[in-house]
Amino acid sequence: MKLFSGKKPDLAKLPENILAVAFFLFLILTGYYSLKNYWDVRVSGVTETADGFSVENDFESNFNILLWHEDKYVEYYGLAAKLLGQPELNEVVKLKNGYLSGVEELVPEENLKRNADDLLALKQYLESRGSSLLYVQTPFKISKFDDQLPAGIADFSNQNIDTFMKYLAENGIATIDIRQTMYEEGMDQYDYFFRTDHHWTPEAGFYAYGKIADYVEENLGIPVDEQVKNLENYQIDNYEDWHLGTNGQRTGIYYGGIDDFHLISPAFDTQLINMDTQATGSYHEILIEDAVLKEESRAVYDIAYGNSIGHYFHNPNAANDARVLVVSDSMGKVVAPFLILSYQDVYTTGYDLTMEKIEEFAPDIVIYVTYPANIGGESFHVVQ
Repeated sequence: MKLFSGKKPDLAKLPENILAVAFFLFLILTGYYSLKNYWDVRVSGVTETADGFSVENDFESNFNILLWHEDKYVEYYGLAAKLLGQPELNEVVKLKNGYLSGVEELVPEENLKRNADDLLALKQYLESRGSSLLYVQTPFKISKFDDQLPAGIADFSNQNIDTFMKYLAENGIATIDIRQTMYEEGMDQYDYFFRTDHHWTPEAGFYAYGKIADYVEENLGIPVDEQVKNLENYQIDNYEDWHLGTNGQRTGIYYGGIDDFHLISPAFDTQLINMDTQATGSYHEILIEDAVLKEESRAVYDIAYGNSIGHYFHNPNAANDARVLVVSDSMGKVVAPFLILSYQDVYTTGYDLTMEKIEEFAPDIVIYVTYPANIGGESFHVVQ
């Protein structure tokens, strides 16, 4: 009886084969202990696991809850993908510079034109009541000028943006394209994004804020206190290895790493009022949710700066009496705080702006700060 086929093993594939076998054994072990945990719970009759999860009757729900080392499964899977040099995992692409990103499909031009036309209608309405409109386009993670994409992977985010910006220009809408301003100023766009997230960093938010403040002053004659516009007047606290973004959560730390997180806080006195809750306090007390900065967390961005969107703020220390209405998605969470510090009254909202709200708030200017994946969406432009 032959013990071997006579075919020599491919030594070049040996590490890959060993890794595949190890991962297969891990799957078997995971399945065994997951089923064992499930069986123990069902036989014992308990209704709650030691971790506090409620045990339901549905098998699939229970299995997901009781999955052995569920928190490590994604990590090991990501480690295997990294060792194999896999450029894509769970719909996340690892760019050549190591950054993790999604990719965007091509948006039909009629969707982009429809939204541009709706913004034109908003512009005309605002102008009829003495207000202005400014559209600010945030970059997608993948740079228009240096895509860093692995071979064979396509992304249409920047093509979508270019088409949309063309329609906005044809409609005479004032715009700031942050992709373009960063490029013209010699900035590496990737330096202003988290490696593991689709979001940009607080420093990027401050940069975009500066461009907005300059536009408002030049075109509306509304000045901002110079200390607010200068980053040197802020304290930047670094939380090392603290933030795991949306892309990193899909692939694990071993595959794409983990980010530091910066909190930018004024080093000068501030006083803000949340007019919705009547809470009064400093910038940090009103805008920052610091629980995620005191204990180890992962999805920090959305929580830490989350209080900045969805409220009406009054700033009695502002150097002007301007009223600014900001419409944004999560990319605006690190832009809005600095606008709130700059103008007397700032109302921030998502894509649920209504005519009633415009009439009630009476803004001097409405500013859209938009994530590229949302420019073709149905709810992007709605003004009832």
